[in-house]
Amino acid sequence: MTVMVDAEQEHRITDLLDAIDTPEGWRVEYIEEGIIVTPPAGPYHESILTNLLYQLIPGVAFVLQAGRGYCLDAGSEKHTGDHVIPDLAIGSRAFSPEEMARSAETHSGWLPADALAVVFEVTSSNRRTDVRDKLVAYGRMGIPHYVLIDRATGTVVVHSDPTGDCDSPGYASKKTTKFGHDVQLPAPYPVLETKTWQ
Repeated sequence: MTVMVDAEQEHRITDLLDAIDTPEGWRVEYIEEGIIVTPPAGPYHESILTNLLYQLIPGVAFVLQAGRGYCLDAGSEKHTGDHVIPDLAIGSRAFSPEEMARSAETHSGWLPADALAVVFEVTSSNRRTDVRDKLVAYGRMGIPHYVLIDRATGTVVVHSDPTGDCDSPGYASKKTTKFGHDVQLPAPYPVLETKTWQ
């Protein structure tokens, strides 16, 4: 069952997330009607993200700050309250000063997800969240591409064509590549080398 969230409920979600007391470095997200609390990533997770950043930064204009949260505007017909924090994101554009101010005022600093072009997750202790819950949330939010770097299977899965449909959210297509082989991201993004990923 999908529950839609209005502006008043949106404030309750952000207030709830802000009120959860977690140690430094922990992430608190609201994904598909549940609260997810994730501990800081380990060194192998971080080494993949560092390598990914190194490969993306030369050719991508809007690599967004890691650890930043995103949500849909409460006025969106697809809005279910999802508040996600991807491991890494590429924006389709920069955020305007007005968007930043509105985000701080109405969403406790959570930025609009409609500016996201690609999100990346590297699996760790919360693999089920990355493989299932975030796949649904990102597809529902209409984020064009979701790249899942799955350490458990040694694969990179590029999900594309978000359904954006509340009844069957997710992505219509996916391409899986084993670690050690190059991964072609959708144009205009670079080819990723994965030979150092294990």
